[in-house]
Amino acid sequence: MPEARKKLASYAASYAHRLPFWVLGGAALGIFLGLFFGDDAAVLRPIGSTYVGLMEIVVFPYIICSLLVGLGRLVPDTAVRLLRSSWLIYLTVWGTTFLVIFLLSLAIPPVPPPSFIDATVPGKSLGLLELLIPANPFLDLASNKLPAIVIFSIIYGIAIQKLKGKETFLGILEVIRTASVTIWGWVVMLAPLGVCALFAATAGTLEPTALADLSLYLISIVFGTLILAFWILPSIISSLCPVTNREILRDLQGGIIIAVVTSLSVAALPYIQQAAEKLAARMDIKDENAPEIVKTTLAISYPLAQLGNFFIWLFVLFGAFYFRVPIDTGNQITLPLVSLLSGFGSPSSSIDAVAFLSGWLGLPEEATELYVGMTAITRYPRSSPRSWGSLSSAFW
Repeated sequence: MPEARKKLASYAASYAHRLPFWVLGGAALGIFLGLFFGDDAAVLRPIGSTYVGLMEIVVFPYIICSLLVGLGRLVPDTAVRLLRSSWLIYLTVWGTTFLVIFLLSLAIPPVPPPSFIDATVPGKSLGLLELLIPANPFLDLASNKLPAIVIFSIIYGIAIQKLKGKETFLGILEVIRTASVTIWGWVVMLAPLGVCALFAATAGTLEPTALADLSLYLISIVFGTLILAFWILPSIISSLCPVTNREILRDLQGGIIIAVVTSLSVAALPYIQQAAEKLAARMDIKDENAPEIVKTTLAISYPLAQLGNFFIWLFVLFGAFYFRVPIDTGNQITLPLVSLLSGFGSPSSSIDAVAFLSGWLGLPEEATELYVGMTAITRYPRSSPRSWGSLSSAFW
């Protein structure tokens, strides 16, 4: 029996190591099935929809528990100290990421006017305050209002800091957070099948012009994430800290590789912590609390600095063009802020964020499935900048 378990574990490890190739193979097979069977390939759509639903299972438990644990464990004085030390770097990496996304969005053509207007369907748009204020958290959960849930979790996380006997409660939340990551790891193993079904259903009805549009999006996001991860963000860190680009990439190369291969950015956290502690030792910082401060900073920055998730803004802008759904000026202005709040969490939370943004802006349900299908290619380059937000706050 132990020998069988060892073989099973070996097979699982080998499969996980080759998962990127299996996913790409599933995408290629899905495209072939879609082109070969045409509209009949839509029979596979329920499989893809099931995969999307499974990916969304852990989103809210993970986001809520991560923010409550990360903020709740802090002592108020330590929280104020970390805020004073890191608010500038958060604004810097957020602003830089959104600037890159804005520049990439200039390549997306404007949304053409619709061929007809259905006057029987009333327009509906939530105001910014309604999106952000968690007046009824349970209704917000049911309505998939991700920004309100994020703000709710931050408020309660800060309030928990002053409570006594909070360790038991936070321990339970930590278990739920860890279980969420584990479940997401299981679901990722189904990616080749899910992506194959999504690509088959999409390719079956794909027009040649649509293929060119999708290529534009893929090229933009791959180019943008790689430039951001390997040039812009390292340059920002080296300008703020006494460390060179080459030293940053050398210390973090293990974390980047494991994050890209597994698409689990949480796996890079030990490498980020090690890199930050190396920098502290190099600068001769002798503080017995330094390891704990780095660990606490990472616990907070991980959900707040998922820079790869913020590319949902680019996808939504592309989705508006792809599905011919114009976005009004007011929503265009508030979209970056809403995308920022919706991007907090983990890599899987970006799927729920796209579902929320699509519903808010009136994009069809197929937009979420298209996003998940595109992650067969985009999630690996998007994994590379995810580590940099956490690293930046830890270094600073």
